[in-house]
Amino acid sequence: MPVPRARQIVLTAAERRRLKQLPHSRTTPFQQVVRVRIVLDAAHGYSNNIARRQGVVVDTVRLWRGRYADEGLAGLADRPRHR
Repeated sequence: MPVPRARQIVLTAAERRRLKQLPHSRTTPFQQVVRVRIVLDAAHGYSNNIARRQGVVVDTVRLWRGRYADEGLAGLADRPRHR
């Protein structure tokens, strides 16, 4: 069975600037900072080995990489949980 390829992330200059600012804000939650770092690493061309760099599992990298590819910055926000 073929191994799925990591989703390609291409950022505009404005998107890159905005993403680089978020981790430095005192009001940005830690989970959001990790998500932003995953996207920035992905935009630099790193594979899903980003997981090791960020201290998360590969499925987490796939999730946030995919959401950003599909929805942009809005995709990195928390979604309501179902009970």
